[in-house]
Amino acid sequence: MADEHKTDQNPEELENLSPEELQERIQEEKKNAKRSLRFAFTALLAIIAVCIAWFVANNRVSMTGTQISADNDRPFELASVGERLTDEEEYLKDADGNDILSAGTEEKYSKYIDINTGEEVSGEKIYHTGSSGLAWYMNSEESLIPGAGDELEFYLIPKKSGLTKVEISVDLDGYTFETTKKISKNTDSKIADLLNGHILFFRYLDATYGYHGWLGADRKITLNAPKQTVDGKTVTEFQKDVPYRVTLRWKWPKYLRNYIYTDRSYGDLFTAAMKTDTDKKEEYDKLIEFVVDQLNTDITTKDEDKKNKLFYDSQSATNSAPNPKISAADISTTLLDTYSSYYNQADEYIGTNIQYVYIQINVD
Repeated sequence: MADEHKTDQNPEELENLSPEELQERIQEEKKNAKRSLRFAFTALLAIIAVCIAWFVANNRVSMTGTQISADNDRPFELASVGERLTDEEEYLKDADGNDILSAGTEEKYSKYIDINTGEEVSGEKIYHTGSSGLAWYMNSEESLIPGAGDELEFYLIPKKSGLTKVEISVDLDGYTFETTKKISKNTDSKIADLLNGHILFFRYLDATYGYHGWLGADRKITLNAPKQTVDGKTVTEFQKDVPYRVTLRWKWPKYLRNYIYTDRSYGDLFTAAMKTDTDKKEEYDKLIEFVVDQLNTDITTKDEDKKNKLFYDSQSATNSAPNPKISAADISTTLLDTYSSYYNQADEYIGTNIQYVYIQINVD
């Protein structure tokens, strides 16, 4: 069945319409545009060329007298497989021109275990391992633009026995060219806030639910050791010195509607099953709660703890959160007509202020 919201116009057909028929067709298309919320988007051209990423394994420190040192007795190391990103290696330098990120240590492992399924996959690979400031090796460089999505893969290597879970978090920062051959962190706090609202992370993507396993607004998640069979016994703890593959799905929704509606043909995050499945509805409701919270956060606030993560408005004197507060029941086409433009302005603000996005994985 054809999608009633989508239209493919034949130029010859339009030429044959009378002025009255053409005007009627235009009005019809405007209605369809409002329903899909596609009309408000301003196209952005490859606003971020490359996604550069790095790891920080654990921020714990120990103090003795006046000396502070990193705690090296860490339960996990991190690892990645692939090629080091060219721009990261060439442009991310300290004041003396040295690499900021470590290339890590090359180690060979003959297998890995998928943390989602517990499946053991044989095959020797070279892993780039480390525990802090580790460059992320990938199979290909990633381009981030509104509407894009892909997966990020890395590995956890337990260094102790008896571990049953691990907590990870994801942080995003924008970087920009400081000179021709050097990039540095963008100090505009709005950039980090907007990146963390516009680029979402999930554990899964499938045809049944769409994206699910959202890491939440704080981008944190606890990963449990999968069930595995070891020496004929079922165990639920990590095997020491065996890589565990972790795959995260990221998505930059192109339209504000994509957070809320459930039509995957428009790029919406979810299918309708997310709203009807008892086990999944809670997750859908949490994302709607996040959107509603942002709708009620003043776009113009100067309070660093209350920065808006979805919306930006350059005409700051005239637009702030409405009063009374918006609820989930208030979300409508009329409301989204307005806030879609603020969402798109945020995309443009990101794209005109940074050239790179850094993705940092923290493991505790």
